[in-house]
Formats: sequence, structure tokens, C-alpha cells
Amino acid sequence: MIRVTVDQQGSVLRIRGVPQRATTALQRAIARETVLLANHVKTQKLSGQALKTRTGTLRRSVRAYPPAIGGALVRGDVAVDRVTSKYGKVHEYGGTYRIPAHMRRNRRRRTVSAGGVTYELRHLVREHTATFKERSFMRSSLEERRVGIVASIRRAVGEAVRAS
Repeated sequence: MIRVTVDQQGSVLRIRGVPQRATTALQRAIARETVLLANHVKTQKLSGQALKTRTGTLRRSVRAYPPAIGGALVRGDVAVDRVTSKYGKVHEYGGTYRIPAHMRRNRRRRTVSAGGVTYELRHLVREHTATFKERSFMRSSLEERRVGIVASIRRAVGEAVRAS
């Protein structure tokens, strides 16, 4: 999960004295920006730029969560649902992983009949390691949108402060 935190001591101290309107504006801006970031990941990175789409599972697992508020901190999260897509982390960070021994099905699901019983062809894949290169789609999207995100948050809070 990638977390974006805007926490500059000077601005936090000033925001504490600002009415609820500024906090509400900040929440709305962060909520809007997390949705835009999730859409950017899906349309720009997971549709051919960083990774090619095969099944769409990874793209469907990217989620924008509502802002979380804790004291003077408002946090927006965009993350890959680990239950839906177990391989998002592998693509994002790369690395060497151990693949345990397992039985693999034939891609065409060929079957063999023997003695009136039909068996699906499978074969044993031995334990091995696989190295994957880093193909960042979350961190690179955040970096591409960073300037726009910060500008949007500053604009929203500035408008709320001026309106107070």
C-alpha cells in the first residue's frame, strides 16, 4: 500500500486554528485526488504503459479508499487489494521469489482416458526461484501526479481559509 502524507509543521499549526470548513475541504480534495490517482493507475499504467493487460485482475483490484482522519493528519490511500490480486507487489517492487513445487495444469486442459476414467494432464513443477524486474505502476503514478495533488490540496484549503 502506498500512503501519501502531507504534513509540514508550519501548515499543521496554522490549520489547527482554522474552522471545520478547511478540514472538510481538505477531506474532499484528498478524496478527489485518491480517485484520480486510482484512475490514472488503471488507465495509464495497467493498460499497456507499465504492464500489459492479460486478465484485468490487477487493474480491477486497485482501490481508492476514503480519507482517514487522525488528529491533524488527513490521509488518502490508493492500494491493490491483496486478496484479489496476489501479484501486485511482485510487479511493483520486483525481486527474487521462491516458487514452491506444485502440479501444473496443461494450458489447453487436455485429458486422457484410461480404463473408462478421464484424467486431466498435469505435470510436476519443481521448486525453483524466479527473478522479476521492477515494473512500478503505483509509485510511478504517484510521482507523476504529485505536483497536481499538492496543488489541488493547497487550492482547496486556501479557498476554505479565505471563505472563513
